[in-house]
Amino acid sequence: HYMVKGDSNHEDTEAVKLTVTIGKATLTNVSVKQSGALTYNGNAQTASVTASADAKGGQSVTFTYSTAEDGTYGDMPSFTNAGTYTVWYKAAADNHETASGSFEVTIAKAALENVSAAQSGALTYNGNAQTASVTASATAKGDQRVTFTYSTEKDGTYGTMPSFTNAGTYTVWYKAAAANHETASGSFTVTIAAKTVSAPTIELSGAPFVYDNGKEIEPAVTVKDGNTTIPASEYTVSYSDNTNAGTATVTVTDKEGGNYTVSGSTTFTIKPA
Repeated sequence: HYMVKGDSNHEDTEAVKLTVTIGKATLTNVSVKQSGALTYNGNAQTASVTASADAKGGQSVTFTYSTAEDGTYGDMPSFTNAGTYTVWYKAAADNHETASGSFEVTIAKAALENVSAAQSGALTYNGNAQTASVTASATAKGDQRVTFTYSTEKDGTYGTMPSFTNAGTYTVWYKAAAANHETASGSFTVTIAAKTVSAPTIELSGAPFVYDNGKEIEPAVTVKDGNTTIPASEYTVSYSDNTNAGTATVTVTDKEGGNYTVSGSTTFTIKPA
């Protein structure tokens, strides 16, 4: 309040009220950020936060948080799934304007554990495309379902388990995926064994065979597994005692790396001219 004091010629004025305003200060150096990494574990997690601001007069600064800018502010929220989340904050102190802003909280994907994939059960060549049975497993956090996909090339297209026809050993690549987890990858082998033909049928064509002036007589050979004709590329044929009249021998020998394991022999008669 104030008044003007009069002198010998003036009266004092009446007292008048004067309003004095002290405005709120501005918080400075306001900073909020996640401190420490979080990795998905199947449970709700609350990030540790480093929050600071400078206030005048040593005033204490209080931080509150919300998942929405216009939401309800309170304790630091929790999150479960892997991902990046925006968290809004308000910083308040006596005699200061409230400061607000946002920062990000990140929960990293977990790593799949105990990942394995392998052929289960033997396959033997049968002339048809065959798909191997596979035992594939992995441990995921939070009981997440793990899905396996397969490819014949590491950088190829992944999908269902590929099929193979010929006997041999094949490399199959896999990817194991689960929600909130990093994709795991690797490879295993699929083996199709050659079919063993224990009692092949060896047929000769071109009979009768007659001595021909000392020339080697080599009848055409057909090898069968039951009613199935085995391709000639699967074996080699050799002849012995096949020049002079008498009994000649045909020997079938397996070719390594083929679809069949087959060997055997038969004889034919060369008649005198």
